[in-house]
Amino acid sequence: MEDHGVTTNRNLVPHDTESPDVTSGLRMGTSAIAARGMGEAEASELAELIADVLDRVGGVTPGSSVKIDPAIAGKVSAMASTFPLYPNNTKLRRI
Repeated sequence: MEDHGVTTNRNLVPHDTESPDVTSGLRMGTSAIAARGMGEAEASELAELIADVLDRVGGVTPGSSVKIDPAIAGKVSAMASTFPLYPNNTKLRRI
């Protein structure tokens, strides 16, 4: 996911049969989407992009690398540019 520009974190899943040391779930917060000013249309587009990445990962052997799809990464990058985290902070843009 991260290689395509989508940041998530791993979390425990309720009633998971794995040990607490194994995180079986992905956490994706809608608050991060809303903080960027995205609406329902953008959230749906982002969900499609995430599904596309997961489809690519589905057949990959654990531990092996996934070839980055430039089209997916480009769309994610364009969304991030259109909806920056800190749009009014000029200091961050200059770094």
